[in-house]
Amino acid sequence: MKVPQLSQEARASVGLELKPMPSAHNVINRKEWVLKRGRSMSLSVRLIQAEIDEIGTSLKNDWITPERALADLMTLEQVPIYAASVFYSQGGGDE
Repeated sequence: MKVPQLSQEARASVGLELKPMPSAHNVINRKEWVLKRGRSMSLSVRLIQAEIDEIGTSLKNDWITPERALADLMTLEQVPIYAASVFYSQGGGDE
């Protein structure tokens, strides 16, 4: 089954233009991807820190029970442990 496609003129009229996919073999593209991935990981760590702070605030104000706080902390604790286990099982990325 052939899927109908817009002509080049129609794409241009609605602002759709074909952009070449960046090549994974291009060193600059790989560098940019790695930098973006690093920023994403940094934000993820900050999000985990914010979640930990939220659990502490909720417990302090009696919005959650100590048992719930402990369960939530134990769940969050698994995130960096899992990430570290994957990272170090692959040789730390020094290859």
